[in-house]
Amino acid sequence: MEREEGQELRAQAAFARSAQEEEMARVERTLSSEGRMLLAEDGLAASRLASIRSSLDGRVDPRSERARLALERGMPLERAASSPRVFGEAIVRRNSLDVLPSAEAMDLASLSRSFSLKKEESTVVVVGTTSLEDLDEPAAEVAATRGAASSVYSWGRNRLMHGPGEAALRSIERFDARRVRACATSGWHALCADDEGNLFGAGANASGEAGEGGADVVKPQRVEALPVGVRVALVACGVSFSVCVTFSGQVLAWGANDVGQLGDPSKPATRAPTIVRGVPRRVAGIGAGDAFVVARTEISEVYVWGAADACCADDASAPKRLDHLAGVPVASVVAGAAHAIAVSASGAAYAWGRNQYGQCGVEEAGDLVRVPRRVEVSGEVSMAAAGRAHSLFAVESRRVYGLGRDRAGQISGSPAGVVRPPGVRLPIPAEKDEDAAVVAVAAGDSHSLVATTEGVWAVGSNRAGALGCDDEAATVSRLPLAPQIVSLDAAGDCSVAVVAVEEEEEEESSKKFGRREDSFLVFRRPLSRDEVLDDEAGLGRTIATFRAPGLLSASFLRRDHSDLLGLDLAALEAFLAPLESSLISSKDEVAKAVRAGADSLSRAAEANTEEAARTMLVYLRTAAALDADERRSGWAAARAAVELLLATSDECRAAFLAAIVAPDREDLRETLRKPLKALVKVAAMRAAIEGALPSGDGVDLRAATALVDDLDAAASSRSSSSSSSSPREEESLRSSLLVPANLARRAMRSKEVFQGASVRDAFDAAFRGAMALDLLRSASWHRVPRSELSEGYRVPEVDALGVIVPRRVSVSSSPGAAIGIAPSAGALLIDFMRWRDSGAPRGGRDKKKEDKSSPTWWCFASFPFLLAPETKRELCAVEARRRQGAAGARAQQMLAARGAAAFAFGGFPLAGSLSGHAAALPYLVLEVPRAHLFQTTLDLLSGLPDSEFSKELKVVFQGEEGVDEGGVKKEFFALLVPQLFDPVVGMFVELDTLFFNPLCDWYDVEYELAGILVGLAAYNQVVLDVRLPRVAYKKLLAYLEDDDDRTYSATLDDLAEIDRDLAEGLRKLLEFTPAKDVEDVFCRSFVVDDGDGAILDLVPGGSEIAVTGDNRQRFVSSLLEFRLETSVDTQFQKFAKGFGRVMRTAMLPRIVEPEELALMVQGDPELDFEALERAAYYEGFDANHPLVREFWNLLHHLDPLDKKKFLMFTTGSKSAPMGGLAALRPPAHTPFKIQRAGPDSDRLPTASVCFNTLLLPDYDPPSKLGPRLKLAITETEGFGLK
Repeated sequence: MEREEGQELRAQAAFARSAQEEEMARVERTLSSEGRMLLAEDGLAASRLASIRSSLDGRVDPRSERARLALERGMPLERAASSPRVFGEAIVRRNSLDVLPSAEAMDLASLSRSFSLKKEESTVVVVGTTSLEDLDEPAAEVAATRGAASSVYSWGRNRLMHGPGEAALRSIERFDARRVRACATSGWHALCADDEGNLFGAGANASGEAGEGGADVVKPQRVEALPVGVRVALVACGVSFSVCVTFSGQVLAWGANDVGQLGDPSKPATRAPTIVRGVPRRVAGIGAGDAFVVARTEISEVYVWGAADACCADDASAPKRLDHLAGVPVASVVAGAAHAIAVSASGAAYAWGRNQYGQCGVEEAGDLVRVPRRVEVSGEVSMAAAGRAHSLFAVESRRVYGLGRDRAGQISGSPAGVVRPPGVRLPIPAEKDEDAAVVAVAAGDSHSLVATTEGVWAVGSNRAGALGCDDEAATVSRLPLAPQIVSLDAAGDCSVAVVAVEEEEEEESSKKFGRREDSFLVFRRPLSRDEVLDDEAGLGRTIATFRAPGLLSASFLRRDHSDLLGLDLAALEAFLAPLESSLISSKDEVAKAVRAGADSLSRAAEANTEEAARTMLVYLRTAAALDADERRSGWAAARAAVELLLATSDECRAAFLAAIVAPDREDLRETLRKPLKALVKVAAMRAAIEGALPSGDGVDLRAATALVDDLDAAASSRSSSSSSSSPREEESLRSSLLVPANLARRAMRSKEVFQGASVRDAFDAAFRGAMALDLLRSASWHRVPRSELSEGYRVPEVDALGVIVPRRVSVSSSPGAAIGIAPSAGALLIDFMRWRDSGAPRGGRDKKKEDKSSPTWWCFASFPFLLAPETKRELCAVEARRRQGAAGARAQQMLAARGAAAFAFGGFPLAGSLSGHAAALPYLVLEVPRAHLFQTTLDLLSGLPDSEFSKELKVVFQGEEGVDEGGVKKEFFALLVPQLFDPVVGMFVELDTLFFNPLCDWYDVEYELAGILVGLAAYNQVVLDVRLPRVAYKKLLAYLEDDDDRTYSATLDDLAEIDRDLAEGLRKLLEFTPAKDVEDVFCRSFVVDDGDGAILDLVPGGSEIAVTGDNRQRFVSSLLEFRLETSVDTQFQKFAKGFGRVMRTAMLPRIVEPEELALMVQGDPELDFEALERAAYYEGFDANHPLVREFWNLLHHLDPLDKKKFLMFTTGSKSAPMGGLAALRPPAHTPFKIQRAGPDSDRLPTASVCFNTLLLPDYDPPSKLGPRLKLAITETEGFGLK
């Protein structure tokens, strides 16, 4: 009898609980539009509903504030409805109509707001209170997003969420009246979240992971321990712990915490969901492995915590950002048992963690991938899933590939051991569409799930019913589920799914960044070319996006990722157009955002992906649009972009450089150089104004004064030794050598310069800007036009610092018509000398300093590409003259020590007759006969020590009176060089230009002599009439280098200089298609004709190796190496030895490029006599004198050959110096001058070649000049004193 009464009581209690649940569901429906409609149908008065709506007055209930404080402190909250004592007045009272259930039976966890119900005139009044989500406006904006009506299914081991005895693959009645948006399982327990934010759990519950209490939860029950007002959007399940994401993007975790899976390894396990600290942004995606969690934030950053192996850490970890993924636009994250995968919006996938079976998709990575690595799977990945030891990737939303363990056939459909990259396609049958779109994927221990638009399929082992069918031997099964999958998850041998049972129009929120409907949590989307920058909303989005590198990386993506790192450059340019055209007034805000985002990415020094490189490209390109040389904010943005370029990993930087060095990217490179050059420009201008050099201090006046004294003494010595020098010539010579003792502030005072940065900051930024320019330039060395490398990296403001400041001259001797010698500041020479005296360090770093990243000083000369060739020539000229003066001074001291008498200049003993006393002479003096010039010069130079070549060269022709002030040595080189370089002699051969004769083995010291002469000409600023190709100078500079910065590597462009036809043929060979026909069409093997009839192998056994499409690049490389290196190695080494004897200790090879060295040696073949007219000086005439006007008219109408003769007659060279005829100015050259040589007479014009001076009698009428000038330039030879 008692037993029957007990059963009856239990039945009554069960009925009461059922009635209470129904009543609770009834109350919950009052909070939704559908629920209110149902209540109206049940007869609830419309007036009562109106009263409820009008009472939502937004007042804040005290319990919300207490809840907020408790959550901030990490404390669990009791349920607000569990007792009238909780949070004071936050209680529920039954009204007189007895419509609502008791407070004890009410569950407020599912409400989108917290509520206080009170009795008021027999009506229910709902007083709205502010919840955690209400504090976040973006969350409130999307809170109304609702999914379709849905059904929840589970199957496999444990049949989670089903009661005992219930069949699997049946809709779970508990959720039939709800709209479930997310589900997850660990294989032992499961969680679901509905559209109202309610959380339900079932399964194992030893640590409280499935709900309150310690007993396992047989049927789904609401998780009661959630904080007040929290609404759950996403869920994830680990082994013995759970995590969820709220509508506001906060992460809550509960359950076991033995390795920190709840976010803090130091805290004990807890059954109450608590906030995970350490994730600074709202979370938009979550995944849980056995003992770790991976989360994606709203700005596409990835955080991990928990077990060390899956967290890229050495021990249990609190939340930390994965810097390796910085700049990657992560769209979703998934977690397996001990590995994780992040899928990028660009279609790349990155994996890390355990890799025993290759589940991370990275070959040769070992059993553990410690940092995220890109998965080696072909195609764009749209979604991924991670199981215990295998991974799935949906490629292009059409095909699913698997990697990792396949012993149960979970990848291939039949046991196959291990699947390596690029993976195997899952055997999903196609019923109608061969490439049905993939909707979702999931992976358990030994089975895989794929949902397409046609249906849901399971692949793998069917143990415990994992495939959802009765056939235990099945390996592929179609599940009886509709294809409208809302959420799908698998773990162990268990699976859960949410299936929509009705279609709704796609909400706008589903179009936001991310592939799944739960992407409503992301309140930011990437930028596009359609953004409007000149309104407040567009500008705000732009600023927010630029502050987030991951989100910015998702902006302006191309569908075709094969070029330029997947960046849609045209879209980016269109987006930035308003910035560059100054159509908006908020450049400062954009610049600050660029700075913040670039700083954030640069701190992630581990970032090593192409996507981080794409982000870097966007930052640098945007910085170019922000006027870095005029606005402080733009300058700061440019500096941050430069820091980013230098701070990122080598892999990231290499990807960036490889993307922009294509030959057709010249415009982009020029744009990217703009902010880098602006940093250098600002520093140079500040140096001119502040009177400071990059050391941060003022100019060292003692060093500058000593330099001036040395050069002034050299000038005085030279002037006093020449009896023919006029006062004007003396002044010009001295002014060409003098350097000021300060930076001449007035020279730059008229220029506007950005004042925001201090001089120290400006120099520091300029140093890094120059380093970045050097990086771009080095990467472009073999792939871009040489003209760009020669001109695109120069900064005129650095040249403006100047090498010399000519002394003030009288009006009568000032330049004529237009441009003369413009005043300059002289700072560059001081900078150059300090750099030279410190050992000429590369990149401006002091080799004695341990800290290489922040040098205490640097020099502009460390980055010579900033300087124009003319500036380099001037620096080298002054440096050479100082070396010559120092060598002469040492010789004078030696001579005095030996007691030798002082010689007058014209009476110097000859080098050839001095024997052991040659070293005591202040000059290198050669007395040679015209009749035997070649042999005598060879005999004289071959016996000299290398130290003699540091002296200034003086030449005396036997039997002639001329004193060498420059003109005689010019004649000497003009006569000797053709004898050495004439192809008839045989040392050099001429195809398209001169090059070393590979067959010449009969000359030995002659090649060394040729090298010495070329070195002496460059050292003494003499232009030679020789045309060696640029490749010869490339090889010379590489020969003189002590490090690997300029190692020579032969290219087709080099070969084209000496044999254009062969180079063109090799290009056609490389470009020929189809590649499989190369062997039949070209019929070549790896051999070459040495030019003398012998056939040589290019590689061992080359005669037996045919040139094919696969090895043609090797053939071309081998042939280039033979033609430009191996075949001429003997001849070149002798030539380079002679050149090095003169130039090895000089600074010239350290700062010039091959093209510039060629111009210094050979001159500029382009003769611009109009430029010469503008640069000319006059003495005794002026620019408007009739004879002067007649002279220029005659000169401009001469034929090219006669123009060269005139140039040879007046300057001693048939070519213009580097920089053209306008460059005839100190310190490298004496200015061209026209001087009056007495009254009218019948004498021919004469020239002072030493001083580039044309002497003209004052012919009257001026027409007398024509025939006499023609005769003078045609019939002339020799030198004399007049």
